[in-house]
Amino acid sequence: LTSKFRYWASYAFNVLIRVVLLQNIHDNLSGYLCFRRGLLDRLDRDAIFYGYGDYAIRFLWQTLHRGGRVLEIPTVYRFRKGGESKTRFFAYFWTYLASIFRLRFTGR
Repeated sequence: LTSKFRYWASYAFNVLIRVVLLQNIHDNLSGYLCFRRGLLDRLDRDAIFYGYGDYAIRFLWQTLHRGGRVLEIPTVYRFRKGGESKTRFFAYFWTYLASIFRLRFTGR
């Protein structure tokens, strides 16, 4: 798939996540996650850390719902000039989609 298509697909999926989960995080799928140990102790780690990349969605959601704060520092992506991404977002699309709706309706 082309770099531009992947960029816009990721953008659209992040918009969907914001709408479904009613949260204002712009990039739910990547980035560096830094947090205080105390926050990690308040989270249900078994309900977060499984799967491939959807753990980030669950981590951010729980962080917000357990009184944590999220500060986003934007990552600037440029369109790939060569090579291929190793990320298999489309292979995991349905898993990610199920994760966001499970969070929305069950909280897990």
